Parts: sequence; C-alpha cells; structure tokens
Amino acid sequence: MPKQQFHFAAISKIILEHEEGTPTSILKSTDLRLEVSGNLDRSVYLDGRGMPRRDALKPITQALLSGLTLNIAMGHEKGWWKDHEHIQYIIEQLQRQFVAQKETGEGMMEY
Repeated sequence: MPKQQFHFAAISKIILEHEEGTPTSILKSTDLRLEVSGNLDRSVYLDGRGMPRRDALKPITQALLSGLTLNIAMGHEKGWWKDHEHIQYIIEQLQRQFVAQKETGEGMMEY
C-alpha cells in the first residue's frame, strides 16, 4: 500500500502589552490558525471562513505539542534551559493561563 505524507501547521499568535517600568508583560489575546496540507480535504478541518471544525482539534493539539516538545529539547540540548525547569515553567503557565483564560472567539491573523 502506498504511503501518503501530509502536514498540519498550527500557528499561535499572542498579543502582549507592556507598561514601562513593570517587570513583566500582560497577555492580552491569543489567536490560533490551522494550515492544512494541500493534499487533504481542507473542508474536513476548516469551515468556509477558515475557522476550525471539530476534526481540527487533534491536529492543532498535536502540532502545538510537537512544537513545544521540540522547543524543550532544543533549549536543553543547547544548554539554554534545563528540560525539567522548562517543563515546570510550562506547567505553571498552563495553570495560570487557565485561570485567566477569557472566552474564545474569532481572532485576526495578519499572516
């Protein structure tokens, strides 16, 4: 049986606000986009406006997790951040962001 390769790209864009003199920035919004391989039926994953359908949830999650895992490994390999410290930071940020998460809606992606 012949093999078929295909891809998904999940792009997450964050908008931050920083006030001079403060130690950190504030997350104002997050936009998410899924790009679907040209050899797949795009309408299975995205509606007519390019918004995700139910079948887009797993590819989005897998693409974001794979990118996050690669980012952790790269940082550790280059000596920039120990992997266990990086993972702890991720867990803390997940907890913080779930508490602060606002309603979902349609975002704007310029690219």
